Amino acid sequence: MNLLVSQPDHEADMLKLQEELRLWSAYCDAVLYPEGYVADTGSVQTLRSLARHYRKLMMTSYKDGNGKDRALMIGPDGEIVLERAKSPMQGELYTPSVVEAGDIKIGYLLCVEILQGLSGLEGHAGTLDFIAHPIGPISYCIKANGQPLYISHADTRSRIVDLKSGTVVIAEKGTGPAGIVRGQPK
Repeated sequence: MNLLVSQPDHEADMLKLQEELRLWSAYCDAVLYPEGYVADTGSVQTLRSLARHYRKLMMTSYKDGNGKDRALMIGPDGEIVLERAKSPMQGELYTPSVVEAGDIKIGYLLCVEILQGLSGLEGHAGTLDFIAHPIGPISYCIKANGQPLYISHADTRSRIVDLKSGTVVIAEKGTGPAGIVRGQPK
């Protein structure tokens, strides 16, 4: 699975997401955008339409009517596959926190939920293909053995991560992602 990871500023109209989908959708299967990127419940419908149009799995979160973050994953068919409140700092991780998307099993953690470790991932921690953790302004991807694929501090450039090979490519407008051919790294 190729994953487009981006750390844009929060924006009500999701123009950055739309631009990146136009540029990079041929090179990725899924999109991971930061917590709170989707401004409100109305924008969730726009995100569903984008997921359906581009046939991409979308992972992010949105602000509900009370201004609280809610985990959100939308399948390539535009259907919501995971939606839940952010877990409190003390207590159990809210469920669902694990989703199967095709042949990939994904754990999903928001913000400080990472501090709860693997214990809250519905007993699937050892069988997950990856854990999505859409925070900002830092972006990182850690292999199953604990070694980083990349860690970016205050570097908001988008990346395309091949979760199988571990290849990470910077996706920069106007240049095309060097090293990617027909959706797969060289």
